Amino acid sequence: MIWIRGSPGVGKSALAASILIQLQDQNRHVISFRFNHTQSTTTTTGALWHVVVCDLARLYPSFRQYLVKHD
Repeated sequence: MIWIRGSPGVGKSALAASILIQLQDQNRHVISFRFNHTQSTTTTTGALWHVVVCDLARLYPSFRQYLVKHD
């Protein structure tokens, strides 16, 4: 897990994009999430874990059987 934080405009997104590309070039499985304070749907830890679970299910189909449907 890589957690990048810092003040606005210091290059967090550029750094994250560079890391993402390098890992994908190495055929590594990557799950990427960005908190966005302007969108209420992306500002919670629940939103983060939703993305993680969905991507795990996509990357590892056998993982799907362990998921519990939640509305």
